[in-house]
Amino acid sequence: MKYLIYTATIYINFFFSPILALMGRRHEIESGDNTWALTVGFAFIISMFFSLKSLLTKKTLHYGKNLLLFPILFFVFAFIFEEMLPLSGNIGYPISKWFIFSVLYVWPAVFIAIDVATENSLDQMYKWVDMLAVLISLGMVPTLMSLELGTRMNMAGDSYNAIAYMGAFAVGILLYGIVSPYQELRFKIFQLKSYKILSVVFILINVAAVFISGGRGGALLLILNVIICLFTFNRSGKEIIKKTLFAVIALALFIFVFGRFLNAYGLSDFFEMGIERTFSYISGGSIDMSETSDRDEVYKAAFENISNYPILGQGVFRTMSMYGGYPHNFFLEILVDGGIVYLIFWLFYLIFFMNIFRRTIRKNPAKRYLLIFATLPFLSLLFSGTYTNDSYLWFVLAYIFTRNNVKKMVLLEPK
Repeated sequence: MKYLIYTATIYINFFFSPILALMGRRHEIESGDNTWALTVGFAFIISMFFSLKSLLTKKTLHYGKNLLLFPILFFVFAFIFEEMLPLSGNIGYPISKWFIFSVLYVWPAVFIAIDVATENSLDQMYKWVDMLAVLISLGMVPTLMSLELGTRMNMAGDSYNAIAYMGAFAVGILLYGIVSPYQELRFKIFQLKSYKILSVVFILINVAAVFISGGRGGALLLILNVIICLFTFNRSGKEIIKKTLFAVIALALFIFVFGRFLNAYGLSDFFEMGIERTFSYISGGSIDMSETSDRDEVYKAAFENISNYPILGQGVFRTMSMYGGYPHNFFLEILVDGGIVYLIFWLFYLIFFMNIFRRTIRKNPAKRYLLIFATLPFLSLLFSGTYTNDSYLWFVLAYIFTRNNVKKMVLLEPK
């Protein structure tokens, strides 16, 4: 039960929207629907209770590089830049709302990761993420069946962009489950050969959803996840060539079956429109920024803010408070928030993280599903979302650093 709660908290919107879709309901925040707020609040309370209870019972003490140091520094940095270094003309913007959002998403992710890494129980969460891929697939069915020409795809009120990332993540988990030699990590029902056939059906559904939605970042995530799944367990050149030939044949067969699937359920027109939007930014062999949902204007505004405050930025939460949005790019957001100083801080942190991540994957091949876990935040934050409340990002960061330090921990038995 604990790991189901943990998984639902980290991937809360991936649980929330498919369940509502299957129930035939929608959530409309603009109209005063507080279902989402109550769900997030409940998840925060119960996940913090389980994780802190587990950690305090163990009385885990960290030596060396203390994992909690980074999120603490993040919030201290945010406080300093918001309260102690107020910029002319920026005083008075309500940052408390964005700070609360960050607390609600970041802290549960960090403490869950510490608990899971300390117990070396990530495999237990993987089982539930495996189950989550099924839930997402089922939620896509009524979403696809309720499509109307001329309207944007949404799942129970969730945006087309969120659907694209959701579907791409589900494809990654489902395909990984098919190709992984470590089937014993899954629930027994998912180890059945018949479930692999069902997984192919689920993959078809999610691929259709990703491209029909027109979410560009989700389409890139899907492609990246497919590449990871096909080649992550193959090292020799002979195996890679064999797998590449298999992939080409499988792709041809997939396209044939996929075309039949779209025609059978009347989705062909929606798919063509989605494909057109997904790749509309590619024009004449180059990138046309005017076809990126006004990202060119967003990036232009970000660069102007960076040029105004290049060294220390204008504050971690102030950008969203002032403009009601964020730069839609992780590195631009870092520069806007804290300037060059903050960017250097993050670059050192991420380089350190990547080294540990690579070593972790190499030494623990059974945990290569971490690649699917990690590609979601690291790719999506290049195009949308904000790192200040991305639970996927903070969970992966916290887990990797905790596992790196686990040998430096001293577990004190309760007296």
